[in-house]
Amino acid sequence: PGNNATVAEIVSAGAVTVGSTPIGNVSTPIGSSATNPERAGYATYFVNATQSSYVGTSGTFTVSAQSFGTGSSNCGTGIGGANVTCSYSVGTMSGSFSFAANRLQGSGPSTYTQSTVNFSSLPSVRMTITVN
Repeated sequence: PGNNATVAEIVSAGAVTVGSTPIGNVSTPIGSSATNPERAGYATYFVNATQSSYVGTSGTFTVSAQSFGTGSSNCGTGIGGANVTCSYSVGTMSGSFSFAANRLQGSGPSTYTQSTVNFSSLPSVRMTITVN
């Protein structure tokens, strides 16, 4: 719609793992319900009309299937003097997410509930970042 297009709402969810903890084929808790220090889910919601930003406090992000190639591409090294290596591969994921969230800013309702969203063969990027 041109350069002046705006987005009414944005919903995002995902998960981050530490070490070799797999993300695939598991449900990852979102927000304060996350108890595994090596796996954490996240969720956000934004409403443009009220400039309201929300962050997930509970829920799940589930990956039921994933397909990533065995190769990866280097995305750079040496950030701020630290020995950082990064690689990524492109593939697909299938699964679902749902969450409850609290408003951080804006004039919308104080809470938001996202009902279950299912996704199938969604184009995805898997990143590996190592800091030594």
